[in-house]
Amino acid sequence: MYESIEDVCIYFGQRLKHVRKLASFNLKELSERIGIPLDVLSKYEKGSLMPDSSIIIKIANELDVHPGWLLRPKPPVKLRVINYAKNITGINSKTRKDIVYNIQDWLERYIDIENIMSATIPFNWNDFRRKIEKKEDVENIAEDLRHEWGIGANPIANLTQIIEEKGIYIGITNLPEKIEVLSLLTVDNKPVIVIQNNISGYLQRFSLAKGIGYLCLDMPKYWGNKIKEIVVSRFAMALIVPQSAVLNELGGKLNHFGLDTFKVLSKKYGLNTQMWIYRAQDIGILSQEEAYRILVIMRKNQSETNHLEDTLLQEYPSRMFALVQNALNTGVITENRYYELIGQNIFAGLIDKTQFV
Repeated sequence: MYESIEDVCIYFGQRLKHVRKLASFNLKELSERIGIPLDVLSKYEKGSLMPDSSIIIKIANELDVHPGWLLRPKPPVKLRVINYAKNITGINSKTRKDIVYNIQDWLERYIDIENIMSATIPFNWNDFRRKIEKKEDVENIAEDLRHEWGIGANPIANLTQIIEEKGIYIGITNLPEKIEVLSLLTVDNKPVIVIQNNISGYLQRFSLAKGIGYLCLDMPKYWGNKIKEIVVSRFAMALIVPQSAVLNELGGKLNHFGLDTFKVLSKKYGLNTQMWIYRAQDIGILSQEEAYRILVIMRKNQSETNHLEDTLLQEYPSRMFALVQNALNTGVITENRYYELIGQNIFAGLIDKTQFV
């Protein structure tokens, strides 16, 4: 709760300034768009003056944010994107603002319910980071991480659930085309992974595993972004199917494999057929020529392969909703607060059904 009227003004000003900059407006531009004198708008941002409700709504409408977000009794959660080549810097300012605002809105509600239920999971960023000196190091790093998480070399039934239980925030939303995942950090080094909505279950799991790679791999600074993306992709495949599992399933280096072998393994481990072929090549079970031969066969049967890979259902994060539901069931929060925390308006229904789940 607010401690004083000064807090109301200060936090409102911080949030207003933050989202104005996200929208790429300077003070003069915003003052002209909403018809408020520049000096008055400046006082709002400095926290020395508080607008009335009608002006708050006007500002919120212009910046395309919820008025309640501007009035939350805390500074906006600060985030930094740590992906390498594919990030949000190359998209237009309106889309970038919407992405960052939506993530912040969801994450603040998530952190709120954790605090209400005393359910914050400790996370040590320094212990999570792994130094890597050569590409092949990802094999041991992935195996070590699986061991720490207690999953050994077994197939992972629900990768999303495992990662949520380790204190990593996971959300699903509509991201710009060609961006399947964003890995972010809060100012206090809490990790956040946001996955593209409406992608196949196979691609979702791979993207989620890549999100872990962005977070945990501490690569040499002289490696270019292209090399880092290749290494993160190999780590993602190794996290889903570790080297020991590949060796166990394929029985060592053989001269010939059929496509059907990899289709069966694809379904068992939740890693698509093409990536299984790459895994076998990475580890040295398949030669480059043999991998190419199987990939050619796979592409000739693309429709059959696509049908197989559409059968793996998407996983959905569930921890936040479970916390909110538990808080309501035990009387810790009211029904109105319940709808606020899950991002719904009790009268109008879901504000944006694709925003976050």
